[in-house]
Amino acid sequence: MALLLYKFQLCGNLLPNMEVKRWFVWVMVAAGTLSLGLFAWRYVRNRTATSEVTTYEECVVLKDSVVGLSYPGVCVTRDGQRFTQILTEEEQGFIDEELGSEDW
Repeated sequence: MALLLYKFQLCGNLLPNMEVKRWFVWVMVAAGTLSLGLFAWRYVRNRTATSEVTTYEECVVLKDSVVGLSYPGVCVTRDGQRFTQILTEEEQGFIDEELGSEDW
């Protein structure tokens, strides 16, 4: 403590300004590093989450996916993967009856 007071007397008002600048630089470096790390973590987490999707049901559960208002349903992930809802035989029969598939 005595050494700090001695340095303060020798340097006058220069020392407090240098300390403030040094602390400001360290705080900014820490904030930048934290921000960059958070961005990288979220990017990697989102990329791995969408690449593991293999079915329509998994796509619907993702928060960033878009589900179209169509029948059968179509789900699109953020990275562009498209998944179509698989219909049962009964559901497919209803569609065929409604459209009159024999006219195709």
